Amino acid sequence: TFERDDVFVSGTFGGELTGIAAALATIAALRNDDGKALQLIWQSGKHLKDGFNQCAEFLDLQEIKARGYAPRTEFVFPTNEHKALFWQECCKKQVLFGYSNFVSAAHRMTAVDSVLNIVEASLRYVKEHYADPLSALEGKAPTLTFKKP
Repeated sequence: TFERDDVFVSGTFGGELTGIAAALATIAALRNDDGKALQLIWQSGKHLKDGFNQCAEFLDLQEIKARGYAPRTEFVFPTNEHKALFWQECCKKQVLFGYSNFVSAAHRMTAVDSVLNIVEASLRYVKEHYADPLSALEGKAPTLTFKKP
């Protein structure tokens, strides 16, 4: 301990308890609904993952797929540029994906269906520019950070 008055110690998130309170409230809510929210999360996630894979298969994009657990998937593309082009087209249609996709209890089947329509349109665009995805990117392709190739 410091015994002097002129010493101040601080940390970036030292007194932040809002996140912990939110996590505890979420855990309590999940425990109190007999698993309905968790079941919905898994169902919606499976619907997104399977729907993405069906779109890629239908469009004969064999190197593109969704993998992972239903509530936390990632999309696999042959190159970072192909993935960037897909993300770009989804963003234009108001859907933001990241490296990992997390489904929550707020994502109902109708919302997932709407997203899958955007996924299909965006994958069609990727297919149109499959040979040269950089030519269709608006700006530079993103680079991977903190991930081993």
